[in-house]
Amino acid sequence: MPGNDDPESEDDDFDVPIPLPEAVKIFFPHGGATISTFRREASKGRLELIKIGNRSYVTRRAFERLPELSRVKHPTAAPAQSPSAVPRKKPKPR
Repeated sequence: MPGNDDPESEDDDFDVPIPLPEAVKIFFPHGGATISTFRREASKGRLELIKIGNRSYVTRRAFERLPELSRVKHPTAAPAQSPSAVPRKKPKPR
């Protein structure tokens, strides 16, 4: 509530269920995501949805965990070997 400086009140705001159509507008006001995007992320286990009746909801807390759970982990590449470090086959005598 405006003027309410209670820190617990702010924590409660993070757990309020937001309908998916509204969440898309709140979290992606300029586009870039759709309701399908949220459902796809949920099916991959990266976004926790709440089902109430036939409707899906998301909380701000669940949405804020999404970037960490979606981060792409690149395998560490082996250091490149210099050409002199690569063993060569000895040519057969003719």
